[in-house]
Amino acid sequence: MQQFTHCDQVLFAVAVVEYIDDLYAHFKKAEVSSNELMGVPDNNAAFPLSPLGDAFLRKDLTSIHEILEKLGYKDDEGAATELSFQTWTHQVH
Repeated sequence: MQQFTHCDQVLFAVAVVEYIDDLYAHFKKAEVSSNELMGVPDNNAAFPLSPLGDAFLRKDLTSIHEILEKLGYKDDEGAATELSFQTWTHQVH
């Protein structure tokens, strides 16, 4: 079995680190986003959102509620819904 000097081991370690760094640089350049792979443009102009979709994207609960009210959604009325919400949030004892 061949014995390596400390200097040989250090040179080998440096070579391995340089090789890994080169590989990382190569793959970093090769990274492609999923929308590019699928041929989908990376902008919202290609797929404009509805007002409700935009409110969801912004996580704007007030706007979501207002839009649902304008659409005639009435499920948030009554005690049954309140009990359901309390059950959902684990507040019922």
